[in-house]
Amino acid sequence: MNSVGVPFRPPHRDMPVLAFNCGGPAYLLTPERLETDIGPRLVEIVRKVAAFDQSV
Repeated sequence: MNSVGVPFRPPHRDMPVLAFNCGGPAYLLTPERLETDIGPRLVEIVRKVAAFDQSV
């Protein structure tokens, strides 16, 4: 098993820190794929969610 995760800190201090993550069998999710593909996608998702949360 391999996995990657990105924390999301909501702007509201009363909410807990959340995480966006992805994991699976090592033969499908190699460390290289997690670092070069999946991880950056998760970072972008967190940025978009944070921007959306700011606009609401």
